Amino acid sequence: MKLKSQEVTMSLIHNILLNNNIYTDFLKKYEKHSLYTEKFVIELIKELFVFLRLRLYDPDCTLYSPSVKIDHIWHFLMLCPVLYYEVCKQICLNEEIEIRIINHDPFPGDQFQR
Repeated sequence: MKLKSQEVTMSLIHNILLNNNIYTDFLKKYEKHSLYTEKFVIELIKELFVFLRLRLYDPDCTLYSPSVKIDHIWHFLMLCPVLYYEVCKQICLNEEIEIRIINHDPFPGDQFQR
């Protein structure tokens, strides 16, 4: 499968997040609990979307790892399950693959085995 273009990602961000009341609430909560400005949070969300699109093609978490900032906003987004489901659904639809939740594996490759 071929990864869709960056333009699709930006359109997706605009359609799901910027025109969504859930997103507005998410942004306000995230800004309140972080030191980031709205502009910076929007940039983080763009990077998160790119990362989540890549993660669709790396379900075992062996090729791509998020930066600390991306991981942080990903965790925060997963705490809003309705919005997180919608994000995953739209990313899958745009990639023309079966709809699924994009899993977060905090221990990729079982690197913390004893």
